[in-house]
Formats: sequence, C-alpha cells, structure tokens
Amino acid sequence: MKKTYIISICLLIMLPLWSMAQDKLPVPATPGSWVNDYAGVFSSGEVSALDQKLNEFEYRSSTQIFVITLDDNGG
Repeated sequence: MKKTYIISICLLIMLPLWSMAQDKLPVPATPGSWVNDYAGVFSSGEVSALDQKLNEFEYRSSTQIFVITLDDNGG
C-alpha cells in the first residue's frame, strides 16, 4: 500500500512536466522584401521606394511593417 502511494505521488509530481514539453516550432523564412505586391497594385519604382522607407523605419524603431497586396483573398 505504501509503495502504491509513493508511486502515485511521484506520478502526480512528474505529470505536469510531461505536459509542458513542446515541439520546436519552425521559424518562418525571412521575406526578401518588406513589400510583396502579388496583385500588381504598385509599380516597381513604388515598391522599391516603399521598401526602402520601411527598411529605414525598421532600423530606427525596430518595428517591422510588411505590405502585402493580394489579387483575391479566397473569400
């Protein structure tokens, strides 16, 4: 009886440790540009200018802003 009690206590103590284990999440690939114009809204010059401004903003503030245009959102 005492052995069963000790085993039960050990399992209750160790059970939360197993539940806290997590798989490593994959890190998303770094995009090549701050601006991704899939809908063709911007000209190449506008994309370059906006990309440069967003790059400078990220450098000054460490805040990342991405601009993505989509042709269709699937909804």
